[in-house]
Amino acid sequence: MITSIKQQAKALLKNLPGKYALFTLPIILSIVNISVSFRESFSDTSGSESSIAVTFPTLVTFLLAFFTISALYTMLEVVRQQRKSVEFGDLTQSFSGSRFPKLLITLLVRNLLLLPWAILLGLGLGLMIGIPLAAVSNRTNMGGVELVIILVGFILFLLGAVLSIWKSMQYSQTEFIIYDQVAQNRYQGPLAAIKESKQLMKGHIFELFKLYLSFIGWFFLGILTFGLISIYLLPYFTTTRSVYYQYLLEQKDAATTEDGAILTQGSPFDVH
Repeated sequence: MITSIKQQAKALLKNLPGKYALFTLPIILSIVNISVSFRESFSDTSGSESSIAVTFPTLVTFLLAFFTISALYTMLEVVRQQRKSVEFGDLTQSFSGSRFPKLLITLLVRNLLLLPWAILLGLGLGLMIGIPLAAVSNRTNMGGVELVIILVGFILFLLGAVLSIWKSMQYSQTEFIIYDQVAQNRYQGPLAAIKESKQLMKGHIFELFKLYLSFIGWFFLGILTFGLISIYLLPYFTTTRSVYYQYLLEQKDAATTEDGAILTQGSPFDVH
């Protein structure tokens, strides 16, 4: 299934007119985002940075997210054969008046729902690293209490990592859900959109995890090339996500049809 979805994404992109125009801004912002991240990692953190230096990475991340969502929506229309070409102007899709506020609020709520698991992960990591560093800094040996704290940190880190990934997979189709809900005039709030994503992902969590994992080499290459591989990777990964969402809908429709057929046929134990 994973191979089939990735091959379909490649086939859709192969001769698609306007694909580089559509992904120009997301690619540039992706490269800038990685470059800024590297700069922050090695820069002085004394607190003397200007407000512009603090605001700029946030703005880049925000624009990258919404331009990428616009590309997701555009490629979804290609997947559904609603269009045979794309263009630079399609990058405004996520910023449309009827869609943007709903999308913004829903994504904020989704991040808030993911926050507790991220905090749990960070707390565990802090305990795992902080205790040994404190021992080294103070030139003291770690005793039984310190080892227990490190073990607790490891458990919290593992639990936070598993739950963060699990919940992220459950909520992963939220952007697409917003697209269809707004188009079908059935948007009922952020929690309803997130709930629909969870229902759509039921039984597909590990499947999507394996799909994302199949890109892990590309993501590492993106870091090593300071984002330059995004020229190829971003259109490929974005289209793959759109193909996968449509696959989920088809699976859901097939299951609904099958259930309906079973109900129509009735049980052999029914009394007539």
